Amino acid sequence: MDLVHVVIGFVVSLGGFYFIHKIIQVAEKHEN
Repeated sequence: MDLVHVVIGFVVSLGGFYFIHKIIQVAEKHEN
């Protein structure tokens, strides 16, 4: 596995985590 693939995998997982976090925030706003 090269460094490029490691970096891409890291960015994708970080982006996915951020996206899930935003969905949770929006869902919490809709609950109130």
